[in-house]
Amino acid sequence: MPHPVRSLSHDGAAVSSVRRAKIERLLSARACDVSALRDASWAGLPEELRPEAWRVLLGYAPPSEERRAPALQVRARSAVMRW
Repeated sequence: MPHPVRSLSHDGAAVSSVRRAKIERLLSARACDVSALRDASWAGLPEELRPEAWRVLLGYAPPSEERRAPALQVRARSAVMRW
């Protein structure tokens, strides 16, 4: 049986292709299960998925994938307006 491919996260921790696929699936789901994302992220996140995952985990971006981009655009516009 082939072993899952591993890549390194930013801190050097190995991230298996299976866990990476799970994190990608959670982030692209219609409504992200934040609890499951937290559990899957516990041992580290792949570097390229880290920004989006942290936005969702911290509540900065909504768990709903279809509302995520518009919500971030609104936040960016309001940040510019404050300057």
